[in-house]
Amino acid sequence: MTLDEKSRFRILTVIAAVSVLAHLVCGIVGLLISEHVFFVSLSIWCLGGLLLAIFHGVPMLGVKNMVILSVISAAASLFFESMGINFGLFFSKYIYTDIIPGPKLFGFDVYSIIGYGIGIYLVWAVAQAAAGKFDNEYRKGDVFIIPIIATFLVVAVDYATDPLMATISKAYLWVEPGVYYGIPFQNYLGWYLMAYVLFQCAALVLWWQSRKKTLKPVPEISQKKKFWYYPPIIYGSLFIQMPFYALINKSTEIVTYSGQTLMTGDIYKGVAIVYVGAILAPTVIILARISRSKELK
Repeated sequence: MTLDEKSRFRILTVIAAVSVLAHLVCGIVGLLISEHVFFVSLSIWCLGGLLLAIFHGVPMLGVKNMVILSVISAAASLFFESMGINFGLFFSKYIYTDIIPGPKLFGFDVYSIIGYGIGIYLVWAVAQAAAGKFDNEYRKGDVFIIPIIATFLVVAVDYATDPLMATISKAYLWVEPGVYYGIPFQNYLGWYLMAYVLFQCAALVLWWQSRKKTLKPVPEISQKKKFWYYPPIIYGSLFIQMPFYALINKSTEIVTYSGQTLMTGDIYKGVAIVYVGAILAPTVIILARISRSKELK
């Protein structure tokens, strides 16, 4: 069944509003119980990304291309992460614990593989908006600038995620001590490489189809500003909870797997600072970029 414009906008508005509200609730709950509930919030964010892919991505790129992008992202994540887990390549040596539920493939949890596959369009759409790219005619410049922007956007998420997941939650652990809340510098070099490779592959696929004129024409709804507000809102909503965690009075000493000692209160406050600079600021800038676009109605 094809949705009319009004119905699609209504669905996307509900998805964005529920995402923002859910993450606010997670922040309030975390403040009340003096402990973060970030894993719950991360699952909600992935669900929001999936729904955005269905109701925003499919009209733009079609089901086939959405599946191709998801497979590229999942396959790239499995390759890079398994190399890090088993051989210490790219990210340095680390392990995934049983905190994240579900089976593991080559030491990498399947839940995260699915998350990579779901999340690629969310970040891609935000990068497109940042680049002012609101159609499906991918030119040579688009093939490189959009992956670069998307790489910065996705690594920014990791900056704010790792300090919680690798220390307080102990979802994944580094063998050697690192400079950023116990996380090695090499980890972020690996993230930049992995993110760029997967987004560059996605860009080349779309560019090739654009060149061959096999990409579907963009729907009329995609030429409206409102349509492009949704991706950055959902992208930035995940970390709305972080300032609430910074208000938690209880601070407990923890020891990382590599033997470094940290205070939970310092981690929460540090992540809140990262959120404002690395996530909130780009989100606001991209929303402003959309609102001032002369290409959109």
